[in-house]
Amino acid sequence: MRGRALFLMAGLAVVAGPSPAAEAGEGWSYVEVDAARGKWGDFAEPEWLRYFGIDATDMDGDGDLDLVSGRYVYRNPGGDMEAWERFDLGANVDGMVAVDVDGDALADVIAQALPEVAWLEAEDAGLQRWRRKVIGTLPKTGHNNGQGYGVSDLDGDGRPEVLLTAADGIYAARIPKDPAAGAWPWVRVVTRGTDEGFAVADMDGDGDADLVGGDGPPGDETPTAVAWWANPGSLEEGWCRHVVGETVHAVDRVVAVDLNADGWMDVAVSEERYPGKEPDAHLWWFEAVEDVAAAFTRHQLVEQYSMNNLDAGDVDGDGDLDLVTSEHKGPDLRAQVFENDGAGGFTLREIDRGKECHLGMRLWDLDGDGDLDIVGPAWDDYRFLHLWRNESSGGPVAFRKVTVDEEGPHDPWTKIAGDLDGDGRGDLVVGGRKGPLVWYRSPDWTKHEIADGGWSTVGGAAGDVDGDGDLDVVMGGTLWYENPGGLDTTPDAGWVVHRIGEDPTHDVAVGDLDGDGRLDVVTRNQSEFDAKAGDRVRIWLQGPGDHWRGVVLECPHGEGVAVGDLDGDGDPDVVTGGVWFETVRQSGGVEWAGHRFADWHPNATVAVADLSGDGRPDVALAPSELAGQVHRLSWFEAPKDPRAGGWPEHVVVERQEAVVHSLAAADVDLDGRPDILFAEMHQGEDPDVVGVFLNRGESWTRRVLGAAGSHGLQPVDIDGDGDVDIFGANWSGPDQAVELWENLRR
Repeated sequence: MRGRALFLMAGLAVVAGPSPAAEAGEGWSYVEVDAARGKWGDFAEPEWLRYFGIDATDMDGDGDLDLVSGRYVYRNPGGDMEAWERFDLGANVDGMVAVDVDGDALADVIAQALPEVAWLEAEDAGLQRWRRKVIGTLPKTGHNNGQGYGVSDLDGDGRPEVLLTAADGIYAARIPKDPAAGAWPWVRVVTRGTDEGFAVADMDGDGDADLVGGDGPPGDETPTAVAWWANPGSLEEGWCRHVVGETVHAVDRVVAVDLNADGWMDVAVSEERYPGKEPDAHLWWFEAVEDVAAAFTRHQLVEQYSMNNLDAGDVDGDGDLDLVTSEHKGPDLRAQVFENDGAGGFTLREIDRGKECHLGMRLWDLDGDGDLDIVGPAWDDYRFLHLWRNESSGGPVAFRKVTVDEEGPHDPWTKIAGDLDGDGRGDLVVGGRKGPLVWYRSPDWTKHEIADGGWSTVGGAAGDVDGDGDLDVVMGGTLWYENPGGLDTTPDAGWVVHRIGEDPTHDVAVGDLDGDGRLDVVTRNQSEFDAKAGDRVRIWLQGPGDHWRGVVLECPHGEGVAVGDLDGDGDPDVVTGGVWFETVRQSGGVEWAGHRFADWHPNATVAVADLSGDGRPDVALAPSELAGQVHRLSWFEAPKDPRAGGWPEHVVVERQEAVVHSLAAADVDLDGRPDILFAEMHQGEDPDVVGVFLNRGESWTRRVLGAAGSHGLQPVDIDGDGDVDIFGANWSGPDQAVELWENLRR
């Protein structure tokens, strides 16, 4: 056992050895922190025992979070984090807690080698040498050391307590004012439970920290009950026990956070199965009820192989708390994120396979880019310490979902956004299939009627049609509603309707196409609305006296239209799925020349923006009405001469459920690059995702904002703070609420 001297020495060790596959799922990069870890049994009995523990803190003062795990400390290299330095603590211990013990500049670690608990302090800033001091004794567990640990100020004196599990409960020790003077005073706070995980949270809302964990008789290693213990205000008094609920198999990891944004702490629990040969372990979340002393409501998230891993945090940057776990057993060893929709609805997203973790999948921002990365040490394949880097650089992207109207116009087909009352905040317009057409005024979302009629169109737009300085509303059919002005003081003033032409439409866009200073209107008809009308794009050119002239551009059956200056000549062009119509001004008027830029299905949502950053508008396309099918979502890069063809296709996502009836481009994370907003409508298979693809220059990071679907998403700054919020509603189905995703970037 003593032949592997490398692991007996304090100081830097060379990390080397074979590694698992280094691939990871979309939006994540895998980093192998270590592939040559030793195990407890290399140095002491029992021979089979591995190391426990993982924690993060800045140990060397460079601003990056470093890691402690088992007997090793790892210095964060920063940047892409590809080359971590490993240091040995010089003792066979489970380093579990990184906490400032004595207030100096040197790193401190609390470690177990039960029955001894030790404080290890670095003797130099380089983490090369460590001094060990025994600070107490606790009862050994069946695995020698406990598997639960943490730090919290339980007694409210402003100094943290170190919390550790042992064979007969959860212990807490105040860090003494003179921590080097002798043994610390350890108090058994919870006299039931197990040596597995626990959580610290204010469960009853009284301002102090309570404890949550597995509940069983003292020494029970496999409880199937969960409880929380109310903090009496001191360590020594009796902590009152309250039942949370029951599991099916042994409680392993526990977190306590507010998962459904109701103000009360919920509990999530992963189950352990040993030997773990069957996929019958569960991940549960227990929803707090109004009476926190009563049993919680249990929800199952997944049944699979043993999950000895769990943490909670805002992984996708949408403002709510997600759950991360991974399988500790089984053939696939799946690493997973359960993305929260903000109300306790979860979407499972697999980020990797084949990398086993134990007491891991812990969340910290290790690269300092504002999002949460994942770390996990292995047990069966104990040599490895795994890291998954969250590729959401540029800071977190967080949205808060707001329900503007629980029951808006029935079948809210049309969604339009714009500042109708001129107060600097974006307002929302919604048109029901058969009416009414209403606008919601920001910020209180009072509802005001524009018209009571219906249009059977999903298209509409806001623009200054009459040139008087305020925004009017254009509807398919084709009509425009004149803004009466003064809406800041008289929001219910009457809107005057003007007829553009008799033409059934599906899509509507606006722009000054002929350069005469007046706003023109572009519509696209979908023949299912009027078989006799056929498929076409129609341009309505505005003349003097509210006179409109229609020009027809032939196109295949389908939907989707956008306006943008693709050739850079100052005139807006018209874009559909795979074809763009060049606006050509001549002495006798204006004409349009069609150019194909992509071989794409004519049912496409369209967005035009400079996605590459080269100064030329590019085109994004998504499949819109191919229910039951899967298609790619791509963007096409404009060449120097867009008329000549040769638009390179860049696939954002290869397999996309083909019901994306929302596509828009806007810089939601304020990094200077347009991102892609998208939503699946309710015709798709559940969950119907609302999300954003963040533009990273050479790649795209998918962020899910919700899992109930939407239709006709519109980017809009609803609060005037300079960032982009998102507005939408499903077009039909059981959930037709008018919804807003408020950007919390500023």
